Amino acid sequence: LEVYDVHTYELAKIYIPEDAENAKSADGKQMVLLAQFSERTQARTENVAKTVVSELTKKGLDVTYITDEKEQESHWNIRRASFKLLKEHAHGKMRACPFLEDTIVSTTHFGEYVAALEAILSDYDLTYTYHGHIGDGSLRLVPLIDVEAEGAIEIIEELSQRIFDLVQAFDGSISVDHNDGLSKSPYLKEQYSDEMLDVFKKIKQTLDPLGVFNPHKKTEGNLEYSRAHIARDNNAGLI
Repeated sequence: LEVYDVHTYELAKIYIPEDAENAKSADGKQMVLLAQFSERTQARTENVAKTVVSELTKKGLDVTYITDEKEQESHWNIRRASFKLLKEHAHGKMRACPFLEDTIVSTTHFGEYVAALEAILSDYDLTYTYHGHIGDGSLRLVPLIDVEAEGAIEIIEELSQRIFDLVQAFDGSISVDHNDGLSKSPYLKEQYSDEMLDVFKKIKQTLDPLGVFNPHKKTEGNLEYSRAHIARDNNAGLI
C-alpha cells in the first residue's frame, strides 16, 4: 500500500508525460492510494482484489481496478519518482528540503492527520509533494524552499514545529525509517522522555567515546547547529 499526491501527479505530467498519460486515472485526485495484491495463485489474487474493490466502492470511494501492466507500472513509476520530480522542478535557488519527510501516525487517524496537515501548509506559499507507505501510516512531505531567502530558515523551523506538534497530537513519531538527522535532533526532547534521551547518550558515549561520528545528531542536537548545516543545493545531503 503506497500513496502519492496530486502535486506529484501534476509534476509527472511535465517531466514523465508518458507515465502520466498511462496513469491518467490519477488525474484530479487529491491523493492516489496504490494497493498491490499477491496470493498463492492468480485466481485467488484476482478474487481478493475484486473483493476489496467491491467493498471500497460500497463505501463511496473512487476505485479503479487496473489489470494493464503498463498502466500499473506507470503508477508505481510516479510514486517512486515523487521526490525526484520535485528536485527536477526546482529552479533558481530553490531546493527540495526533506526536513519533514519521515513522519508517521496511526492509519486510524490518517485522514484527519492529512486534512490538518494540508490546513497548516495552506498558510505558506510553498510548492511541495508528498508520498509514503500508507500501510504503516508513513508520509513523506517535501517542500521547495530557497534557503538563502530572507526568513526562509525561520519558515523551516516554524513549519517543523507546527507539523511535529501535529504528529505528537496524533500520538505519532516525527521520524520512521529515515531516522532523525540534524534537522530533527533539536525536537527529540518533545517526543522522548529524559530517561530515553539519557539512554541515547549512553549508547553514543559507549560506541563513540571521542565524539567523532555524526556529532550533534540525536544526542546533542540544537537549532543553531542545524541552521549552520542546511544543505544549499539539490545535490547535497539532507540537513
